[in-house]
Amino acid sequence: MPEATITSLDSAYQPFESERLKLPGRLVRAPVWSGTADEQGFVTDRTIEFYTRLAGKGLGLIETGFSFVSENSRAVPRMLGISNDDFIPGLTELVEAVHKEGDKIALQIAHCGLNADASYDPDGLIYGPSLIALNGSTQSEKSGRLHKGNAHIMRSLTRWQIDQIIDEFIEAAERAEEAGFDAVELHGAHHYLISEFLSPTFNKRTDIFGGGSRQRSRFAVDIVRGVREAMPELPILFRLNCEDFTPGGITLEDTRTTAEMLVEAGVDIISVSGNDPTRTRIVTRAKEAYFREQARVIRQACGKPVIVTGGIRSPEGVNEILENEFADLVGIGRPLIRTPDLPARWREGNFEPYECISCNSCMRSGMEYSVSCVRMGEEELEEEEI
Repeated sequence: MPEATITSLDSAYQPFESERLKLPGRLVRAPVWSGTADEQGFVTDRTIEFYTRLAGKGLGLIETGFSFVSENSRAVPRMLGISNDDFIPGLTELVEAVHKEGDKIALQIAHCGLNADASYDPDGLIYGPSLIALNGSTQSEKSGRLHKGNAHIMRSLTRWQIDQIIDEFIEAAERAEEAGFDAVELHGAHHYLISEFLSPTFNKRTDIFGGGSRQRSRFAVDIVRGVREAMPELPILFRLNCEDFTPGGITLEDTRTTAEMLVEAGVDIISVSGNDPTRTRIVTRAKEAYFREQARVIRQACGKPVIVTGGIRSPEGVNEILENEFADLVGIGRPLIRTPDLPARWREGNFEPYECISCNSCMRSGMEYSVSCVRMGEEELEEEEI
């Protein structure tokens, strides 16, 4: 692991202010799934414990993991729900618990598209922009559940279904505001439904929602515009793939166009992520913050604040992003699963080498119980054996 080379990280604890959102600092808990809801998607005691462990420790904003806008848009077990009013009381309790610690919290809202679990659909089907055959089953050996459809086909959404999903996003955002969240984030990355509409890999439509980058952006723009019209003062974040990193996928130029359109429709902050399955085991500074260059391009193009996420582990990495204006805010996800008080340590000047290596075992643990650092448990067992 690299040794610390800085003595202060003051840049991460400077206040942030946009038109609709004020934050006490520049570090954001990225919207990583926690796996702590119950099987129906309701907040549990474990959910509140998970997020309050992060609160009061130097973060500017806590983002929840994704929440489903409809029953058949769910992807994984114990995913938070926001699909009807029954979820509001539990989410309100979560918000109040985080606010009690002095922190702000945003709810991420998603439809998982081709990544939805077909068992949640009454007909066992999954839907996306276009009719596409999928490559094989993704049935989990441990859970025994199909996660991408039992027919290996993504069926094309009708215009009526598209309008219905747009309404579901708007209604979900209204519930989030009623529950007291300080902001919402619309999940338009990682090949979930909005991202699929943006990507020429998945979007082969010939109607108003398909074609060039502006046409493929229409679904996302219509959602944002609907949320903004319904809630003029609610801060809207939008998570966006900078690129797909696959032949024929979303390019950075596509994303620049989309970002400009989203801002015009009412987005306050763009959260830059991307699709690259090779980014694992981040143990050197050279592998950190692998979307920072794209984030700066998007920031300059859209003229709005940007969050950058992706493999950010060290105080040096955070400082480089903020001091060189790659982004306005820095999202950290997996390291906070292992070390929830990491921002507090950095604020106090404790820059010991980081421990998370992005092995993703924490995500696999979430399929069984809840997201946690598996390596931490393994290391404790090794120490006991010694």
